[in-house]
Amino acid sequence: MTLDEVSARPIDASAFRYLSAAEVVQQAVEEYSYDSDTARDKVSVSVTDDFTFKGDETAYLFVLFNLIKNALYYLAPYPQTRVTITVGAQQVRVRDNGPGMSADVLHGLFEPFRSVGKSGGTGRGWPTASA
Repeated sequence: MTLDEVSARPIDASAFRYLSAAEVVQQAVEEYSYDSDTARDKVSVSVTDDFTFKGDETAYLFVLFNLIKNALYYLAPYPQTRVTITVGAQQVRVRDNGPGMSADVLHGLFEPFRSVGKSGGTGRGWPTASA
């Protein structure tokens, strides 16, 4: 799945349906294309209480896939990296203990997407201030 598939069609709110947050998170974790069993073992899900929300399943899966991909990108230099996805309190939290972003790129977090310090990919990861 690529961002092109999601952005090729405008999101149509009339097509939203009710989704179980826990089920879609579990689906994302199961269907993500991991590079190895070791990478898969670095991702865990914790559900304290499920909730439903109305949304676009494909877009939601894409966001989760992208967050997992970005965290696992640094697995080789940071083998202690873990990704934890928690469902509860009417929210989904995705946390990792990877290297994080430097302070100089945080100000551009919501600017148009491009990659910095990575090779390969589509350049549709997290944004930075430089092109």
